[in-house]
Amino acid sequence: MPSRSAFQFLHAADLVLDAPVFGVADLPAAARDVLLDARYLAARRVFDVALESDVDFVVLAGNVLDTGYGVRAAYFLAEQFDRLEQAGIPVYWVERTVTGAVEWPRFVPWPQNVFRADANFGQVWEVSRAGRSLARVVACRDDAAHRSEPADMTFDGRKTFEIRVVSGSHLNAAPRALADYWALGGQQGPLSVPGTGGRARFCGQPQGMHPTEVGPRGCQVVTVDQDGRMYHQFVETNAVRWYSETISLDAGSDRLSLRTAVESRYRRIASETSARLAMVHWNMSGHGELMQTLHGEAASGELLATLRSLAPQRSTVWTMSADVVADHAHTGSLKTDDPLLAAVMEELEQLELDDPQLRAILEELAGQFGDDLSIPEPKFVERVRQRARAEVIRRSGDSDSLRT
Repeated sequence: MPSRSAFQFLHAADLVLDAPVFGVADLPAAARDVLLDARYLAARRVFDVALESDVDFVVLAGNVLDTGYGVRAAYFLAEQFDRLEQAGIPVYWVERTVTGAVEWPRFVPWPQNVFRADANFGQVWEVSRAGRSLARVVACRDDAAHRSEPADMTFDGRKTFEIRVVSGSHLNAAPRALADYWALGGQQGPLSVPGTGGRARFCGQPQGMHPTEVGPRGCQVVTVDQDGRMYHQFVETNAVRWYSETISLDAGSDRLSLRTAVESRYRRIASETSARLAMVHWNMSGHGELMQTLHGEAASGELLATLRSLAPQRSTVWTMSADVVADHAHTGSLKTDDPLLAAVMEELEQLELDDPQLRAILEELAGQFGDDLSIPEPKFVERVRQRARAEVIRRSGDSDSLRT
């Protein structure tokens, strides 16, 4: 019996063209330009990877266009699909729906190498090369993973390698339905579904949308050998990569040790990512005299300026924000040193036990601490809580200030 043909395909999803990348202010002009074009730069990189890897076909697992997308997105996709067509690479694109706000515009010619399906109606595509069957691509709804179905056979009795494509999936356990690979969309980052041995994967977004979406973003290149064994390669595509770096301080920490730690992190970040711009949020956590000083510098903006000055010259790394968060050892020592401060801290901690009251009072403080209102609610409340603590600790050396 003849063996199956080896092949390679690219799995991408959630390009969300025209959706904004947001949550950062006070950027230099060059960084701002990259941020504004980040989704398009990342999406182009996805198609570059397909061409560089010489894949046999591309699978797009949904959420390619943002709801109510503009003319730029449609023409951009048409241009990228044309690049693939010239290389003889077909595209199999599955969406939850292909009507309404994500309907393809009539004024943009439909690419002949692109096959799009609505998951509600299903679709099966037979993929071949030089007259030999490579794979079967099946458009599925999310609930298809929980239905047991027999695998189909090709005309000569060889089992066809089957790829099931699900847009906006919530799959979190091994599917019951038989398939060689589940190409899933709907998660921010790359993820293999537990219990599947890598046969059900979320490829993640090509570009993170917000500073909370830390880590690399990209696409998957999947290689299938003649015996049906799979090899996965994650390829980073994000133009902007978000980082959250924590530096722990203690009673023995000084300026030199802090500087050394920050510069080391900058070097690691610059060396590990292919992104055009790395955006870093710093968390200074711990206790000791340096923490006391940093609380005041964080409130004045001096800490942020210092962190930015430590970045290498002509670096692609930019510090966007910094927080100083005291641990229990630090706040505990302050309480024992100052009865007035202890009362203030206990009142703040009591507020934290009562969420409705916490929101009402801490959100009122937001204007005083200059928080970015585009931060989602939970992060917003946590950021204000941290700033409130920082302000209390900063004033701990000035009893008159505390009393007012």
